Amino acid sequence: MTALPLPVPPPNAWKQPLRQAGYGLLFWLGFLLVLEPGNLIHAARAGFDLTASGEAIRIASASLLGAAISPAVLGLSRRLPVRGRQGLRNGLILAVSLLGIALGLILAGALALGLLAQAPHAAAQTPAGCAQALTDACLSQLLTGLGYEPKPLSKGFLIAKKQDTWTMYMQLVISGNGEKIGINANLGAVDDTAVSAAQWQALLVANGNIDPSAFYYDADQKKLYLHRSLDNRAVTPASLGGQIDNFMDNIRSTAKLWNFTH
Repeated sequence: MTALPLPVPPPNAWKQPLRQAGYGLLFWLGFLLVLEPGNLIHAARAGFDLTASGEAIRIASASLLGAAISPAVLGLSRRLPVRGRQGLRNGLILAVSLLGIALGLILAGALALGLLAQAPHAAAQTPAGCAQALTDACLSQLLTGLGYEPKPLSKGFLIAKKQDTWTMYMQLVISGNGEKIGINANLGAVDDTAVSAAQWQALLVANGNIDPSAFYYDADQKKLYLHRSLDNRAVTPASLGGQIDNFMDNIRSTAKLWNFTH
């Protein structure tokens, strides 16, 4: 049998997928920029202040991810034309393929967000001798390892975290029996006569949405607090850092509910 020569790709065949990726980048960049005003409005209503650098990174990353799959999507559409006798079959295959690509992008995005969320806490190490339950000394060391500057209080420690226009102060304290760690934030003083029943009710409803955080009112001091409790058992830098981050998110996302404080 005569040996057949191997197929030779046309010159500069690599330019076509590169061009398609470029078109995909422009498409997704424009698409996300059109949606960005709505994202900013929804974030503001929820009490979050998005930073320009964070949004730029998010949009650029999503655009690059969309550009990476553009040649594959265009290639599938050419190989599986939805016309003629095979139109229905090709359409089903194309739909399933695109669904798989979409799910892959969602999983990739979720994985990237998870890694970014854990990155600030990944370098911190659990202090020696603190693997089972934290003492005050262990808690102080762990908070320092997370990048905070814990200031001793009569009970526990005070830490501060600045996020764009917000500066949040939190107390972390170990319970008297050593079984729980509490995180507290003073949301301000309350004038009982100026707060309506509907406003108190809104705080109670919000408790169900931000659990395990919860609002509570100190009648003696006439102050409103946000509190979160976690087990003092096998606490790691990543787990404590995540609890603090979630607690700060609760403070910001509920800001409009407790803006009657002063």
